Amino acid sequence: MVSPIYFPLESAAEVSFVESALADFRLRRQSELQEAPTDLPLTKEQWKHMTVSEKLDYIDKEWSLDALRDIKPWILSNATVLAVMDLCAEAPNTWVFFKAACKVARMDSSQGKGQMQALTKKTVNQMGKQTWPMVANATPPGGGGLAYMMSPAISDLWKAVRNES
Repeated sequence: MVSPIYFPLESAAEVSFVESALADFRLRRQSELQEAPTDLPLTKEQWKHMTVSEKLDYIDKEWSLDALRDIKPWILSNATVLAVMDLCAEAPNTWVFFKAACKVARMDSSQGKGQMQALTKKTVNQMGKQTWPMVANATPPGGGGLAYMMSPAISDLWKAVRNES
């Protein structure tokens, strides 16, 4: 076991400063822990204030191999959604642009948008999910327009489901 190192404090003011800083740190940390979503379901307001990393972690909890198997036939019949899923799975933790997915799917942007809106109806209304299997961002870092990102965990699950016959 490692022994703690003690630094002698010279005055009561130094002791007070250190105690105050430690108390402030504990309060901030406690506040962060209380604000962080830990369970499903999640409100839209909570989702709005989450980082991309937190959103990907949340999606990892919400989506399973079986859920992806359930939605696979629907995804296979929607070229734009399929392109987004496949492109995201090939490059997890990387933004995949909507325009690129539409090009791969050979769909114009209005058709692609309609298919992505249908994904919301499918996942939320029919499957009871709160999220897609990837994060959408209208203003990703570096610009470029609407983009999507998938976590490595969901990427692996999607690749496995996609390769099933």
